[in-house]
Amino acid sequence: MTARARFVQDAVTPISAPLALDVPGVPGGLLPGTRLFTVDGVRIVDRLRAGDLLLDRDGAPVRLLRVIRTALTDLPVIVDVDACGYGSPARPLLMSADHCIVVGGTPLEECFGLIEALAPVGALVNGRTVRRAGGETDAVAHHLLCDRPAVLVAEGMLVQNLSNGGTQLPLLTHAEARLLALAGWDTKPGGDRMTDEGPRLSQAG
Repeated sequence: MTARARFVQDAVTPISAPLALDVPGVPGGLLPGTRLFTVDGVRIVDRLRAGDLLLDRDGAPVRLLRVIRTALTDLPVIVDVDACGYGSPARPLLMSADHCIVVGGTPLEECFGLIEALAPVGALVNGRTVRRAGGETDAVAHHLLCDRPAVLVAEGMLVQNLSNGGTQLPLLTHAEARLLALAGWDTKPGGDRMTDEGPRLSQAG
């Protein structure tokens, strides 16, 4: 989270050794009600606990070590179902502005020579398919600390998890992500809509 995020509580106790994690500085999170794939089917982020097994984009299990909650003091970002890229959400997806999603396609390759990358969603705001939520917010962001870097599936969209092992994909800066937004990253075909059957996302080219 940004410096403007306020730590609320540690939702669960780590199941492993103590973690070297600066809680006020953890990267962005998902808002309540967001659905993710787990080995037990679709679960909402509010009900996840340490020890749960999430599924990554390839259907492989990822162990959840810790859920960290922070109160947002900045407006979250809404990603609409019409947003494309690497998997449009099945329904409007809300997340903190500094949470990273997977981007790909021709604009990314032409701008940075990358097939895939992580980009902070707040830098991708275009006022249409990706926009700031209106009004005041007292939302709580859920940060999922896992046993390894992975790309998770939230509402059908590919998103970053939190791991002490870094990230699985190259990470764009805010300025680089803004350039990508201007290049039209959301104009590429997306993935399949989310179902209860597990991750089945097509990679847009």
